[in-house]
Amino acid sequence: MALKAVQPQPQIVWAVGMHAPGLHTYPLWARWLIRFVYFVTGYQVTDHDQGVAEDEAQARSWLRGPNYYAKPQYLGIPLGEEGSGPGTVIWGDEEAAALYRNHSPDLVTMTRSEFRQLQEAVSATVSKAHAR
Repeated sequence: MALKAVQPQPQIVWAVGMHAPGLHTYPLWARWLIRFVYFVTGYQVTDHDQGVAEDEAQARSWLRGPNYYAKPQYLGIPLGEEGSGPGTVIWGDEEAAALYRNHSPDLVTMTRSEFRQLQEAVSATVSKAHAR
């Protein structure tokens, strides 16, 4: 089986938005409940989109307060139904930033058939390398 050429990675841009009124305005118990729902379901509502930044540094410069966030997105490629993305959301709120820093809902999916083909290709390449 021939290996397919590696495709270049799509460009990543950063969607910047603002939650209204912002989690920091809720009592602590409500913030934890809302975050629990987010971490369990991945569900999030955004009221005010601010723009699309070309890189993370530019996106961070647009975070004007604790309600703001920046989320990496692929440019020119749709995400799957799983809602996977290329990285972690960054937040203007330090409390939120610390909690979400290690939460990256990245997901790579492929069918069993694709995975089997990949395993076979890797095994064949390793066998050829050891045969030399």
